[in-house]
Parts: sequence; structure tokens; C-alpha cells
Amino acid sequence: MRRRVVPVTGGLCATLVLIVTVLSGCGAPHGVDGDLTNDWPALPTATIVAPAVGDCYPNHVTDSWSADVTTVPCDGDHEAETVFVGAFSTNRSSPPAGGSQLRADAYAQCQNGAGRYLGGDYHRGALQLFMLQPTQGGWDGGARWFRCDIVRFKGAYLDAVDRSAGSVRGGMAGSHPLEETCKTIDDDGDGSIVDEQLTDCANPHNAELAGLFTPPVTAWPAGADTRNRLGSQGCEAVVARYLGFSGTTIDSPYLGWEHTDFAQRQWLIGDRTIQCFVIGFKNDSTNGVRFVGSVKGIRAGKPQGWS
Repeated sequence: MRRRVVPVTGGLCATLVLIVTVLSGCGAPHGVDGDLTNDWPALPTATIVAPAVGDCYPNHVTDSWSADVTTVPCDGDHEAETVFVGAFSTNRSSPPAGGSQLRADAYAQCQNGAGRYLGGDYHRGALQLFMLQPTQGGWDGGARWFRCDIVRFKGAYLDAVDRSAGSVRGGMAGSHPLEETCKTIDDDGDGSIVDEQLTDCANPHNAELAGLFTPPVTAWPAGADTRNRLGSQGCEAVVARYLGFSGTTIDSPYLGWEHTDFAQRQWLIGDRTIQCFVIGFKNDSTNGVRFVGSVKGIRAGKPQGWS
């Protein structure tokens, strides 16, 4: 604190009082008790500000909260939007570890909160849900909250973040503007997809979202073939119901099914849900196949605009 000493008359005692020093034998002025510590207010305890639902951030983080909590307007460019904020009620000395039940329970709250915020299941869109928790330093400082962010992507591969303006709030309600509905896919002729592009179902396409599949709780299936069989069997049943078949198998000369992949990171926090698509094919390939409109309930019929 800068001190300004003003020259005064009155001798040694008056001068020293002005520099806030009281010597024995010098009388303190009226209102000064000579105690330099008892009237200073205590400094406030440092706190870590918790995030708020509806906040948007210029960049997305996938795991642990960092010190940069700068928010930006959601109607401008941004990468992440907070859809739920929860709190850990625990006296543990560190944040919950990956794969722990405590972290899985928190992520389940994230999923429920995201569903309410979006108005539907985020798995049906080109979206990802990330749960951020405090770093060890933040935890030591008293932070016990966890933040759940939705990140929107430009395409089916979820490899390019969509920074376009606008909130995701309500994006799965009403006309479902954020839902992945239809897409065009190309394969290598041997059953492996090499390209996917999202499109409106009114445009020519060869794949349509039929629903979601969530397998029972089990340990992570380590083998790729095991995971593929699990996803294929589950999604065939989902697509069969979408097409109007009474059983769990599809019997159509035009349509089959496709599924997205399970991710180990998500599986370990309790998120085992994948997307199931109806696909059109000729000679065991999707290449060159196109139709328009929805195929829901068509059973073994020929899709509209088939080519």
C-alpha cells in the first residue's frame, strides 16, 4: 500500500502518527487504538466457481477441467455447451478414476441431464457427450462439481467439430433438427464402409437411422469380431422392428442393416449405446444404391425412388 506522508507541525509524536506508527509515550489521536491488526477484515476464502448449465465454451475438453473457464455467447462460434452440472458427494482425496463406479454413476447423470436439455437422446445425432471433472489441483482447492458438455460434429465420422452458431438446447425435440436421419454410404465391395455423408431424407440416400441398441452390462469385449457380432445381432433386431417385421430378422431383397462401433472409453463409463441404420444394397454392396423418403414400415417392399 502506498503511504503519503504530509508535513505537519506538532513535533515528533504528530509526525510519527501520520506514518501509522505509535511510540510509547505519544498519545494516539482520537479513534486510533494503537492496535494495527484487530480492525482489518479477513480476506475471503478462495473459491472455484462452478460452471452453469447453458454456458458455451470456445474449445472443448474431453476429460478434466482446466483453469480456463472462459465462456462465449452460444449464438456465436463455440465448440462445447454445458447441458448438466452435478456434484460428487464424497470425502475422498482425489477425483474418481476412469473405470470407477463413482465416475460411471456421474456419467449416467450426465446422460439423463443431456436428454432433458436436448429433448431426446443425444446418441441419435452427430453429437458426443463429455464429462469433465476437476483436476487434482482443483479437487484440492475444494471443487467437487462435474460438468457435462455436448459437442456437435459436422459429419457421421465425428472427426470435425461444428463450431456453427446456435445452442443445442431442444435440438432433439419437435422436428429434431440435430438428429442424424439419413446418409449416403459407400463401401469397398467387401463389406467395409469407406465413406459416409449425412443428408436430408428427402434427398437420394441409401441409409436411414432406425434406432439405437444398448447391450446388457458386461465386461468390455476385447475382440473386434465379438463386438461386431454383438452390434450386428442387436441392430438387426432394431432394424427389423423399424421395417415392420414381427421377428428379429430381416427378409428383404433391397434392405439390410449397418451399425456404428462400440468405443472402449465409453463402454467403461457405462455408455454402450450404438446407432442402427437401414441400408440399401445390390449385390452385397451399397455403392450406387439410392432411394428417397423413409423406409419405416416398408417390410420387404421396394423403397420409393429406388435406383
